[in-house]
Amino acid sequence: MLSGYFYFIKDDFFNNCLDCNLMLNKDNKNGRPCHYCFEYDNMFWMIPISSKIEKYKKIFNQKIKQRKNFDGIRFGFVNGKERAFLIQNCFPVTAKYIDSQYMLNKNTLPAKVSKTFSSELNGLIRKVIRLYEKDIKITLTDLSTIIDFIKKN
Repeated sequence: MLSGYFYFIKDDFFNNCLDCNLMLNKDNKNGRPCHYCFEYDNMFWMIPISSKIEKYKKIFNQKIKQRKNFDGIRFGFVNGKERAFLIQNCFPVTAKYIDSQYMLNKNTLPAKVSKTFSSELNGLIRKVIRLYEKDIKITLTDLSTIIDFIKKN
């Protein structure tokens, strides 16, 4: 597991955290959604990505109109295609719950984003963690329940 790369999460994790407002795995063989990974404090913080760009641009623009800054969504490119990175839906896991890495070119090349964009995402996750540690909730996911679950398992 490496920061800056993409991974798929096992269904077991989602089954154990059903009431945590997580975006569940799709019931198909594509393994979606995949998640951008950032390692911090012995956990892997995952940001789900989505191909529903118009949906999330609309949400992003509404939030920006309400306030000048919104860190919940960012847009970037994966494998040449624009994707919405849903920081608002991030969550931690341990290696035990990683299913596989998102690979390209017939499973020979790991998918990743630019170093600049990776730095931005990592900074946003660190911000989420810092605010969580101060009891300030900025995610849609129930981080307290998820972190408690991880610590017990």
